[in-house]
Amino acid sequence: LLVPLYIFPESTSTWDPVFSAASSFPNLTFYVIVNPDSGPGSSLCPETEYSSAIEALNDHANVQAIGYVDTNFTHRPLERVERDIEGYSNWEHLCRPNSKIKVTGIFFDDVSDDGSNASFEYLNTATGYARANLSTVVYNPGVPLPETYYSGADLIVGFEDPYSDYHGQASIDKFNHFQPSKNALIIHSVP
Repeated sequence: LLVPLYIFPESTSTWDPVFSAASSFPNLTFYVIVNPDSGPGSSLCPETEYSSAIEALNDHANVQAIGYVDTNFTHRPLERVERDIEGYSNWEHLCRPNSKIKVTGIFFDDVSDDGSNASFEYLNTATGYARANLSTVVYNPGVPLPETYYSGADLIVGFEDPYSDYHGQASIDKFNHFQPSKNALIIHSVP
């Protein structure tokens, strides 16, 4: 289950619905995307509220906290993408010693679907940088990608739209079927 948790944890109960769901479904893996500041932020460690909430996420064995990184359809300089990845990777070592302030992967948002070699190489380089220290990589183009992209990601978001645009199996049928276990969708604005 892919959960974009773009809610600032103002109190210890803000993320309770996610904690409750993870506890209720212990055999289901929750990939929870955290986004402190359109990425890890400019500080070495996340704010206190985020630190506590991320530790609580990581208390659940079936939850993987995934760090948000915007690629701006390959228009964002690769050095800045790598800096965000490094920021997330360093949380475990630079924040409170022996804490659970860490992510296990990266969620690349605004992935280009233009199919060009330049876009593929950009994402391939960013993925290699992420995989040097983190285990999970998610691509979010919001639409299906060519088959060549499937070798780099653990999950690819092939549908990201409001609930009103979701048409059940008809929406799912638009996905690429190269590796169905890697296909994901994000449905927002649910009534």
